[in-house]
Amino acid sequence: MDEYIDSAQSVYSWNALSPKLSAQYLFKGDDRVYVSYARGFRPSVLDDLCRSGRMRGGFKVANSDLGPETLDNFELGGDVTIIPGLNFAGSAYYSIGRDFIYYVNTGDSIDMGFGDRPIYRPENITGVGIFGLEAELTYDIFSGLRLMANYAHAHSEISNYEPDENSGATDLTGKYLIDVPANMAAFTVTYTNRIVNASLAGKYTGKRWVNDQNVYDEVVGSDQYPAYTTVDVKVWKEFKLFYLNLTIQNIFDVKYYDSKGAVCPGRFIMAEAGVKF
Repeated sequence: MDEYIDSAQSVYSWNALSPKLSAQYLFKGDDRVYVSYARGFRPSVLDDLCRSGRMRGGFKVANSDLGPETLDNFELGGDVTIIPGLNFAGSAYYSIGRDFIYYVNTGDSIDMGFGDRPIYRPENITGVGIFGLEAELTYDIFSGLRLMANYAHAHSEISNYEPDENSGATDLTGKYLIDVPANMAAFTVTYTNRIVNASLAGKYTGKRWVNDQNVYDEVVGSDQYPAYTTVDVKVWKEFKLFYLNLTIQNIFDVKYYDSKGAVCPGRFIMAEAGVKF
């Protein structure tokens, strides 16, 4: 890895103005419609500037010339009461990323002990477009019993990327961003009363692209991580001076790939007892 060592890193400083403008109209009680614009700014982190080493799915080399990214977000949404106790919230957004910080395949590979894996380098992607929809329904059936369901859709695509001819990277224009599920959904039932409180939550996470080129990965056995559904249960009780909690995450012991490309540990049980002062 000697060719990737950079012992003469330049000195950089960044600054930015991140404005936000929004307007809303209240037309009945808490019912509203709103529109907003905001600009985000994120400089590169020291880990990407200085450290070469293992990362999800392979090996990454530092890029001391990595610049900051900006994101312009446009959003339209609203909240409305359909019937007493039943509320809907929804929004649509479009984000434009410029100099988007992203791990790009250099074209090289390295033996990680379980086969050759690609070498990545953080780069500034010229343009990224992200379109999304979010919707949520909340229903208070009666005092203490609440149902909640939500859904989110995201379409994340690289709109423009022109790699340096000497970098060995591939043109990623038109490719989808990795590790961004196109569809997510969740459903929660919560019941609280004087005896004991309990909640049941299910979460669906759709497929995600494994690598930046959206191609087959021999370790995963696909070009996308498979979709998965998990179910969690929580039971808790509060007393005057102390409380008891029991949480079981992923009760059906579903195995899936997490955001770091590792297989999750499965079912997780946690018991908690505390004293309030």
